[in-house]
Amino acid sequence: MQRLVQVADEMDHIFERLTPLVSRKAVQSRDLCGVEGDRIAPPAGQVIGDGAAGYVVSHATNNSFRLTNRLLKAKLPVSWITAPVTLDGETLAPGALWIPASARAARMVGSAASELGITVHRVAAKPTAPTVRLRPVRIGLVDIYGGSMASGWTRWIFEQFEFPYKLVYPQELDRGGLRGKYDVLLFQTDVFGREGRRPRPQPEAKDIPAAYRTMLGRLGDEKTLPQVARFADQGGTVIAVGNATTIGPKLGLAVTNALSTPKNGKQVPLPSSKFYVPGSILSASFDPNHPLAYGMPATGDVFYYNNPSYRLAVGDASLRSVGWFTSDDPLRSGWAWGQKLLKGTSAIVDAKHGRGHVYLLAPEVTQRAQSYSTFKLLFNSVLYGPASTSAR
Repeated sequence: MQRLVQVADEMDHIFERLTPLVSRKAVQSRDLCGVEGDRIAPPAGQVIGDGAAGYVVSHATNNSFRLTNRLLKAKLPVSWITAPVTLDGETLAPGALWIPASARAARMVGSAASELGITVHRVAAKPTAPTVRLRPVRIGLVDIYGGSMASGWTRWIFEQFEFPYKLVYPQELDRGGLRGKYDVLLFQTDVFGREGRRPRPQPEAKDIPAAYRTMLGRLGDEKTLPQVARFADQGGTVIAVGNATTIGPKLGLAVTNALSTPKNGKQVPLPSSKFYVPGSILSASFDPNHPLAYGMPATGDVFYYNNPSYRLAVGDASLRSVGWFTSDDPLRSGWAWGQKLLKGTSAIVDAKHGRGHVYLLAPEVTQRAQSYSTFKLLFNSVLYGPASTSAR
């Protein structure tokens, strides 16, 4: 009970860390009279410098993705700079946006600075570091009949940050031909269900309106996974979040869930008597030089809910750990049983699969649209996979 009281006392701290839309100090100090809508607008950004070659924008703010998506929708060039760049006395970490100058870009960037609170640097020459050219992405967000809660929250996040997407249901996945329609397939944490739980019942097709019948069906190992594997082999990007990352070993990746045990010929989660970390905040390490972690700190917090965490096959060049647990006591807030088992395991994995990629984001990086500090891990995955594949 004492631990539960402590958790309640820490809730204010948790949400302040996970939802840094505006700081409490900023809210207290601003005049709220006349505010319209459901949120306070961020303070206006600024355009610094007078160079004529183009614009550079930090990757650190989530709103940089809104600007990116507006540029891509307008068919204007935008790239990520792959090394740190120092401008106007400020060093921007890898992943900063490079936007070549044009009249249309000037209007869009100026509007973003004012509306989104973004600082824009006008530069006299293109940065000398290599860049990754981004391109419009066709996102297939996987859902199931009756609706996945996590998929629903992701829809809202995509809409807020202006990512275009289309819902994809099991029947369409099973038919194949996915690469011609999508660049990214995103599987959220609950679309496969939880191991050991009875699947949600579905009605007969004849008992529901025709408009909803295409939503019926289940994601399965025999029909669905071969089509997903073919999609990745052909250059597609597969992203799995939370418990959906168990798709990784099934796609042939040389990774093992460190929090599982063999039972009846397959891996099942460890019993709660050995490992139980429900709804807690954990500290993890990241590689901010890797595109999946652009804009992330070297150490940051993740929301974790009894998710898998992985051990990678030693010496496998197709695998790279981008986020991992370095401590046997990573708990920051909440409670944990057996947390020492996380030490040395990978939470974020970049895996090559044929001509494409599979990205495993094991923590709940989009938890109910509240975990703003880890949205970048998903956004980077969505944009980088197709960009890196097209550059080959």
